[in-house]
Amino acid sequence: MPPPFTPPLCAVFADEPTSGLDSDMAYQVVKMMKAFAASGRTVLSTIHQPSSETYSLFNKLLLMWHGRTVYYGSREGAVAYFAQFGPKYACPQYTNPADFFIKMLAVVQGDARYEEVLAIAEAWETSELAKSHAARAPPTLGEGTGVAAPQVPAVGKLAALNDGGDAAEAGKAGPQADNSAFDKIQKEDTAAFRVEWTRQFGILFDRALTNTWRDPILTKVRMGQTLFIGILAGLIYLQVENNQLLPQNLNGAIFFILINQSFSGLFGVIQTFPLERPIFQREHESGAYSVSAYYWSKTCADFLFQIFFPTLFVAIGKDPPPVIRCLQFSHFPPFAAYWMIGITDSASDWLVFTGIVLLAANVAISLGYLISTAVPSVDVALAVAPVVILPFLLFGGLFVNTASIPDWLAWAEYMSWFRYAFNACAEIVWKDRVINCDALINGVPDPEKCPFTSGQQVLDISFSERDFAVDIGVLSGMVVLYRFLAFLALYLRTRGKQNE
Repeated sequence: MPPPFTPPLCAVFADEPTSGLDSDMAYQVVKMMKAFAASGRTVLSTIHQPSSETYSLFNKLLLMWHGRTVYYGSREGAVAYFAQFGPKYACPQYTNPADFFIKMLAVVQGDARYEEVLAIAEAWETSELAKSHAARAPPTLGEGTGVAAPQVPAVGKLAALNDGGDAAEAGKAGPQADNSAFDKIQKEDTAAFRVEWTRQFGILFDRALTNTWRDPILTKVRMGQTLFIGILAGLIYLQVENNQLLPQNLNGAIFFILINQSFSGLFGVIQTFPLERPIFQREHESGAYSVSAYYWSKTCADFLFQIFFPTLFVAIGKDPPPVIRCLQFSHFPPFAAYWMIGITDSASDWLVFTGIVLLAANVAISLGYLISTAVPSVDVALAVAPVVILPFLLFGGLFVNTASIPDWLAWAEYMSWFRYAFNACAEIVWKDRVINCDALINGVPDPEKCPFTSGQQVLDISFSERDFAVDIGVLSGMVVLYRFLAFLALYLRTRGKQNE
C-alpha cells in the first residue's frame, strides 16, 4: 500500500519519530518510512529503543559512540561484525539486537569497558569496511541495499578483548592498528565538518546568552543580592562623619566593597565549567567546535553581567551628581554603597572608582575561571576557592600594614589584587581630602588627639608604596593572565581527545 502522501522530497530525515509511541504505532510509523524509501527516496532516522519488529524494517544501520562511528553497514551484518570481537560482544540468541547494541555502547569514561569500546571504535576506522565506504562514489538516492555480512578485521589491541582461542584468531585476522594514520584521518575528518571559528563562536555565544535568559530566577537573585548588600553597607556607613574616625571607617568601607565584589564574582563562575564539562567534552570530541571557541564565547557572554552587577553596586546612589542621576534605572531603589557612604562627591571620581572595582572583580572572576577549568568537579572547586582567595585577602593592606609583613612572606603581597585595588581606590578617595579635628590648640589641631588632618597623611602612612599607574597596569595584567591560564587548563584537559 503506497504512503498516504508523497511529498516532493529526495531525502527525509526523521529525529526519533517514534518517541512516546507504543510499539505497534512505532512499527506503523517506521513501516511508512520504509514505503517512502521503496518509492525512490532516502530516509534517515534516529530511533528510540525500537522493538525487534521495528528494528527489522531498517536496511542499514549506523552506530555511534561519543561522536565516533562504531559501525555502518547492513542491519544483518552488525551482529556478525561485533561477534568478531569476542563472546561478550556477540548478541545472544532471542535478544533484540537494538537493545544489545545500546547496552554494549552505553559506556562513559571511567567505566571498566571504556578502553574496550574505544578500541572497537578505533578498529572501525582502520577496517576494510570503513575504507570501502570512504572509497566508493556517493550513492544515488533510493539505491538498493545489500545485506551481505561484512568481513571484519580484528585489529591490534582488540585481540586482548577476546578469550582463549578468540584472542589467537583475532591476532591473526589483521595487522596492528596504525595510530598515526588514524590520527591523520581523524584530523582530516574533523576539519571537513568543522565550521570556521567565528561561526562557532557566534553560535556558542548565542547559546550561552540563551541559557542565561532561560534562568531569570538566578539573575533576579543576583540583582537582589547586589542591592541588598549595597544598601546594607550604605546604611552601616551612611554618610560617614568627617572626624578622626574617618580613615578607619572609609578604608573599611572601601575594602568591604572590594571583598564583596571579588567573592561574588569568583563564586559566581566557579561552577561554570565543571557543570558543563560532560556536554562540552562530548560535543568537542565529536568535532563540533574548538576549545577556544567554547571558552571565549562563554566568558564573553558572562562578561556583560560581570560589568553590570559591580556597577550597580556602586553606581546608583542617594542624591548623586546629575551625570550619575541620568544613568539610574527607574525600577531600582535610589540607594547603593558609594553615594550612601559619601565616599566622594565627584562624578569623575565615581567613574574611576567604579572602574577600579570592575578590574578587581574581573581579576577574581578570572581566577574563578582558572579554578573552574583546572579542577574535576564542583565539590573540589568549592573546597579550593577559599584556600586560594583568603591569603590574597590577608595581604590586601587592611588587616595588616604591608610594612609589617615578614620578609619571607613579603613576596605574597605582590600577588594580591586586593592590594593593588585598595591602593588605587585610596588614591582616588584620599587625595585633596581634609579631615576635621575638633581638638584645637590656639587654632591649630592637637597632634595627639588629631593624628590625621588631611587625606595625604593617610596615604603616606597606610599606602606608602602606592603607584596608581602600576596598580591599574597590574590589575589589567592579572585579568589577562588568569584568563589565559584558565583557557590553557581547559585546553590541556581535552588535549589528545580532539585536535584543536
